[in-house]
Amino acid sequence: MSSPLSRRRALAPRSASRASIAVLLALSSTAATCGDNVPGITTADYLAARADASCERLVRCGLFTDAAACAAYFPTEDNADLLGAVAEGSVVFSAVDAPYCLDSIAAVSCDTTQLEARTPLACPRAFTGTLAAGATCALDEQCTTGTCARRDCEIGTCCTGTCMAPQEANTACTTDAECAAPLTCGVSGTCAPAGAEGSPCRRDSQCGTGTGCTAVTLDPGTCRKLPALGGPCPYQRCADLSTRCDGTTCVSNRPG
Repeated sequence: MSSPLSRRRALAPRSASRASIAVLLALSSTAATCGDNVPGITTADYLAARADASCERLVRCGLFTDAAACAAYFPTEDNADLLGAVAEGSVVFSAVDAPYCLDSIAAVSCDTTQLEARTPLACPRAFTGTLAAGATCALDEQCTTGTCARRDCEIGTCCTGTCMAPQEANTACTTDAECAAPLTCGVSGTCAPAGAEGSPCRRDSQCGTGTGCTAVTLDPGTCRKLPALGGPCPYQRCADLSTRCDGTTCVSNRPG
């Protein structure tokens, strides 16, 4: 099971107890009905519970036997920048809206060919940016547009970018986030619709719903329908997180 897990290390950084999600939802409901005199959840509480919700999904999808194993596998998420942005006011955290993201994250499909499964932690209701297009930024969450373009930043470095409006089709791009939904940053380096089966690709997001990017080592690879449990897997990929290719056939990842 190490191979499919190694491709998904960014999905769930750490875990709180699932019971905490229910507590957060109750607090949110109370705060919404009783007004500002009742304290809502904190940003840190939400981020911890978000990690737990992600682990719940990965357990449901068969990648882990239980939430504890999931939490132990992933490194602790560093949210210092986001917490700092909330503290300084460039990001507004919604204690009322955020808890409702938790159940949606836990319920995200295990089918990696579905759009929601490609951004499993996305929930824009939780954080709202206050910086307008053109402002200097460090995080996507800081921008009212939802995108902080850091085109000159090297991977792993800390640097600033600029809040930018979502780009339309045929506009130059470097990441999917720069393109207006549902466009993606295509293999040509411009915003374009996700490709149909048979289109060239370098990652799944460049392929339409129901397909995934195969044979990426050929650069580019090709968008193809991915097989379900029991189907042949000539391109060594399966659609569902709960399955893996044993060399010829998609088999279950689930224990037993």
